[in-house]
Amino acid sequence: RVYPTASFEGLYDRVILTTGSPLIQFTMADVGSGLDLSTATLTAWIGSGPVDLTPFVQFTPEGSGVRGTAAVPDSLAFPDGLVQLSVIVRDRAGNPGYAYVTIVVDTRAPQITSLVPANNDLLADLSNATIRVEFGDGAEGLTAGVLASQFRATLNGTDITGMFSVTDTEAV
Repeated sequence: RVYPTASFEGLYDRVILTTGSPLIQFTMADVGSGLDLSTATLTAWIGSGPVDLTPFVQFTPEGSGVRGTAAVPDSLAFPDGLVQLSVIVRDRAGNPGYAYVTIVVDTRAPQITSLVPANNDLLADLSNATIRVEFGDGAEGLTAGVLASQFRATLNGTDITGMFSVTDTEAV
């Protein structure tokens, strides 16, 4: 048996997308009986269930295969969080080919959820002060808040980032 092949273009596992309405591209090929494009489906699996994106796919011949391109409309924009995409196609002999990828949609900036001392509080003794900042992204299905390497802190315009121990959810 020869099975069709399918793969996503430019999307890899856990890639972070900053839009909920991405352009999705994939390729499919079959060296046996040929592709049956009437069986091709593109589905997004989100927390509320499957979303059929097949009606938005345009197919174009490419080499010995076919490229599928779908622009996710704003009316079906993915929510922040994990989204699994699947493309499935059969060849003319009925053999299935498929590809899956899980992407991360993150359209919101991180938010500070706790600040000790409180914003604009006066610290009488900086030599023993402890500053704690907790932050989160809020995207459903994500455990990490932000990239620790992107955290920055300043005091009166001076960078004090090096004074903090930073994780994905807090800096102390």
